[in-house]
Amino acid sequence: MGQGHICLATEVNPEADTPAQKEENGEQLAAGGLPAAERVTAQNRTTARGSEQAFWGSDPAAIEASGQAVETQIATIAIDVNLLRTDLRSVAEKSVATEKRVRTMRTELDHLKDTVATLEAKTRNLEMRVEGAEG
Repeated sequence: MGQGHICLATEVNPEADTPAQKEENGEQLAAGGLPAAERVTAQNRTTARGSEQAFWGSDPAAIEASGQAVETQIATIAIDVNLLRTDLRSVAEKSVATEKRVRTMRTELDHLKDTVATLEAKTRNLEMRVEGAEG
């Protein structure tokens, strides 16, 4: 067997149900065949090596171009991340400013409620004086 190639003279039936099939599996294993799980693992390894070689090829210029493309994508992502950070900072600053305005408005509202309560008390006091003067 050469690197990256699998030669199996026999195949094992992994779903052997009958005694004859089980016996056939035993004979195939004795003849050098691989059990199904080992055969699939070996095939996957070979396919992965072949895919990697097909993807990168043996051309150094193609590999360099792929590397540069990846570096460009990484740089683009870094720029996007920085823009998002700037946007997030801006939103956070606006949020802080909004919270300050809300606190100020609540303070003003509390002050207005106190003023209304004071005016209501003075109004009741004046009403009682008027009633006392009329009576």
